[in-house]
Amino acid sequence: MTDNTYPCLCCNPMFAEMFKANKPIADLAQKAHVCEHGENCSHSKFELNRRDFVGGGVALVGAASLLPEVAHADTETTRVFTGGTILTVDKNFSEAQAIAIRGNRILAVGGDADVRKVAGSSAQFIDLKGRVMLPGFVEAHTHMLSGSLIASLMIYVGVAKFAKTADVLTHLRQVASEKKQGEWIVARNFDPSLQEGPEALTFEELDAVSTDHPVFLLNSSGHIGYANRAAFKAAGLDESVKNPDGAEFVRDSSGKLTGTMKNNVAFLQVLQHYPAFTTADPVT
Repeated sequence: MTDNTYPCLCCNPMFAEMFKANKPIADLAQKAHVCEHGENCSHSKFELNRRDFVGGGVALVGAASLLPEVAHADTETTRVFTGGTILTVDKNFSEAQAIAIRGNRILAVGGDADVRKVAGSSAQFIDLKGRVMLPGFVEAHTHMLSGSLIASLMIYVGVAKFAKTADVLTHLRQVASEKKQGEWIVARNFDPSLQEGPEALTFEELDAVSTDHPVFLLNSSGHIGYANRAAFKAAGLDESVKNPDGAEFVRDSSGKLTGTMKNNVAFLQVLQHYPAFTTADPVT
């Protein structure tokens, strides 16, 4: 959950901004803080140690493997999955008819009769009913806090729903027509690499969506944001805004802001003024 650049969560610029802007995240951070900066940490008031972190913070964000019912799961029962296709994902991408598992160990994989023989008559047999069984996958790049906020607070405008940027903008104009003046319009998963249209959204496109509503879109990468002039105004940002370290408020050839922001320490300066962002609870 940390990296070499920002050894603790609270000192990562993205999370630091969230801690300041969102009370539920700030409360969670106090309960789950792990920092390698010691007394030099700018958030040194968070004093929980690693054991407290595992016992409290991780459980708060849904680490099911730490819950008692999971920790005490039956490890003695042998389960045989059969009646489908078992993809082993070995070097030959072999396919098997059945697999026997006890606890966290694979006892056998191969032909149905052979696996049943190893598993024994007392095994529990699970019929896949023609379905495919894959190995478990570990996703090591999940942003649980930010991801939960993004999913709950933003309208999906990704390529699975809109093939063209023009369709995205048309949809957002419809959303704007149904909102009260001044309410924010915030969307996610915009991807100009897949959606036909301009390489980036600027004031020109987003002011055409609305000048009465702050409008903010998050790129599917999570590292680029786009906003209209009303959003910049709501955030108190004007042409004098400076680029944060490692981030950029993009400007055109004449030096004027375009509305595109690169990296979260830039676009969070806008997004943190979205009222729903300050109170949304990433745990619930």
